[in-house]
Order: sequence, then structure tokens, then C-alpha cells
Amino acid sequence: MAGSPLVKKFSFSKSSTSKTVSCQSIQSSMLSRDQLVSILRKEHKCLSLFLKRAEDLVSQDTNGFSDPFCECYVGDRMLRSSTKYKTLNPEWNEQFDFEIHDSDKRLIINCWDRDLLPFKRDFEGSVFLEDIHKLVRGQPTDFALELVGVNSGVIHFTLTAYNFGVTKSEIEPQKPVKNPKRERYVTIEHITSGGQATVYKVLDTVDETEKVMKQIVCQSADHATVALNEAWQVRDLKHNNMVQFDDLYLTEHKKSEEEKNYVVCFIMPFFKRGDLLQLIKAKSQTRTKSNYFPIVKIKKYLHQLAEGLAFLHSHFVTHRDIKPQNILVSDDYNQLKYCDFGLAKREEHKPMTPTTPGGNILHDLWDNGGTVEYMAPERLYKDLCNDDFSNCADVFALGIVIYEIITFRLNEKHAHPRIIEHQEHLEEVKRNITDAIGQRHGVVLADLVTSMMRFYPSERICASDVVEIVSSINID
Repeated sequence: MAGSPLVKKFSFSKSSTSKTVSCQSIQSSMLSRDQLVSILRKEHKCLSLFLKRAEDLVSQDTNGFSDPFCECYVGDRMLRSSTKYKTLNPEWNEQFDFEIHDSDKRLIINCWDRDLLPFKRDFEGSVFLEDIHKLVRGQPTDFALELVGVNSGVIHFTLTAYNFGVTKSEIEPQKPVKNPKRERYVTIEHITSGGQATVYKVLDTVDETEKVMKQIVCQSADHATVALNEAWQVRDLKHNNMVQFDDLYLTEHKKSEEEKNYVVCFIMPFFKRGDLLQLIKAKSQTRTKSNYFPIVKIKKYLHQLAEGLAFLHSHFVTHRDIKPQNILVSDDYNQLKYCDFGLAKREEHKPMTPTTPGGNILHDLWDNGGTVEYMAPERLYKDLCNDDFSNCADVFALGIVIYEIITFRLNEKHAHPRIIEHQEHLEEVKRNITDAIGQRHGVVLADLVTSMMRFYPSERICASDVVEIVSSINID
């Protein structure tokens, strides 16, 4: 369009009663809303969302009705609908247009009931579309999706993909499913609790398999929304040494009529062998030469863990809570898999390095940023380094895990506030490794572990270097 103003990275919403525009970067305000949308659809990848209506919403108010509105998310952009008052079957008929980046995959629509009190709202459920790039290019597609996290409710909307998507239909209009997610998973037994998290073994009534449900309590609707969005950002990462969560949804728990919490529920496969900590404890009952892991098994485990972490870091994800409890063991004991990685923070478009801060509301809310015994010095002692959430802290934690796999020595203090004390400790780490498996392989592994656990983040090797070093170990 010759001579037209440059327009980029923007999103719009339009209701039947009013017009609102949300722009992230527009160099000219001379154009009308309709002109800007026309440019967006013609010259950019654009997702057009027509929010039609909802039906059978949960009543949140004493009058038997609700005052529902929706927040629609694509990537880091959010557009909000108008509020429809005193109804369980709202009709919005509102148009939203999002510019789409290649990294954008999911559409999330959260439905809320507006409260009379400022900043108060009640959860009415969520719907997710996992891959907007499977939409048919230029073809409106109708959806009727059940709101998850609540007992009832269906939301109807239409999506149109402009300048992206497939050329033939790979996705069908979806119909409401019969049962809400809350009823799909039946609790078998309580496994463990800690902090804000509770873990249960559950039965998935759809495929009749045993799974694990981890429930994370969030103290506000805003925190729950951020938690959901961050988790969905990394759900599509797939690797042989990472546990995928099978399902994710949000529900609410009323503590009283006036107070409630929001609960994010993660559904994961059930591992009957448990975690790496259980395996180490079982083998360490007798700490003898014959009871240590053989070098073949050590190499296999180290290679798997290093490859999994290198994969996460290559996708700009920092785990932030690596420990044996978050590493699961396969049925045949031959494979280790990271779990809880879905709670990590993904930095889109840029890698995390020692100079790239990256916060994580999920861990800040639920796990206080990780487990003290596996924290690097810069995370325990804030004055050492401004960046306490970098990939380097993951490498430090993995170094401790490798040390524990080799030596069976648990619950040791590995991070010290002064470099002299820390260096003295690393010398002890070396001795313990060589004592456990001998000089031949012990020297190489001791050097590897201590290079991962150096005091300063900038001096530690990266996860991909660990993969290379472990691969080069000769066990013949």
C-alpha cells in the first residue's frame, strides 16, 4: 500500500455497542479503526475472533445470575469483552483482531463474573485452542467449547485466520463434551503435599488409566490467569527426557462465602517407580562399592539429564527447581525424565543468559523459586548476582543431582556465601566422587561436576557442554 502509514504489532476489539482499540505499536493515529483492521488483515498475519455467546454459565450472584465478561489471550496480548449483566446466557457478538507471530500457538479465553467490589471477580471457566496455525486460512471456523474448571457452561465463537494457517481443513468445529474436567478425574489416593502444591493419584475416566494430578493454589484470579498462560507457553515442548502433562485446567475453591482460591490442575502420567530421590535412598541403604550405580548406568543417566536440560535451554526455558524429587524413573529403571518443567518460565524470542533476567510468577507463588538445597550461590545470596533466575542456576542444580547419583550423599550444603569456602567444598566433592567410583572415571566426572558447580555463574559450563563431555566418556 504505497504511501500508507506503517502499522505493526497491534490488536483490536469491537463490540456491538461500542468501539475500543488496543494498539501496541502504531506509527499513525490518523486511520480509523476499520482502516487499521483492514490493513492488519491484508498485510499481516491476523487472527479474527468473533465472540458470539455463552450458555448455562454458573450462577455467581445471590440473585441467581452472573455478570459475565471474557478475556481473550494470544501470546502476551489480551483483549477484554464488555460485561453482560444479570444473565447466565450472555450474547456478546463482539469482534477481536490479533496480529499473529510465528511463536503464537494458543488462544485462551477466560470467562469471569464481574463483582460489585473493585478488582473482585469470580471464575466462570476457560477454553483453550491449542494450535491456531491449524486453522484453515481465510475460512471462518465455528467452535462450541465447554468451559473447563467449572460445572457447566459452553462458549460459542468463530475464528478466521488471515495470511496464515493451512490450505485444507485439519481442524473440525468442536462440540461440547459431556462431562466437565472436574468429573473426569477421580481421586484414588493422596500422594504428597508441600507449600502450595498437593499431589494425588487419580483415575482418568476417559481412558481408564492411572495418572497424577498436581494442584497448585493461586491466591488471586490474576495470578491464576498468569499461571495458566505461562504453563501453556511450554506445554508443546516434547523430549524423551521430559514428562509431558496430559491436561491442564483451572478451577476454584471457596474457603468461605467471601474468600476463594483458584487452583491450577496439572494432569501427568503416573510413574510407579517413583522419583530419583526414592531410587537413590533405596540403593544407599548400604553404601558399599558394589551398591553404587555402575559407570554404564551413571553415564546413561547423566547423558539423559544433560540432554533434557540442554533441550529446555535451547527453547529459552529455565526449569528453576531441578532436584531428584522432580526427576521420575521409568518402569525399567533405564530412563529418567524431568517433571514440573511446565511450571518454568519461557522467554519468547531470546535466550536466557547470565545477563538476561527472567522472573517466574509460578515458582514465586508456589515454590518460592525452588528448593534451597539445590540453589546456586547467586540465588541464595542476592548480593552476589542480580540474575538469580538464569540457566546457570539450572546447571548448578544438575551438578548437585549428578553428585548425588554418583555418591548417594544427600542433603549436603553446596552453596556457600564466600568463594574460599565454596572452593574448599568443591575439593571435597571431588574426593567423594573418586572415592565412590575410583580414579579412572572419577577424575573426569569430578571435574565435570565441579565445573557445573562453580561459584560464579559466568564460569560454569552450559548444559550442551555437559552433553558433549558425558558423550566422550569411555567406559570400555
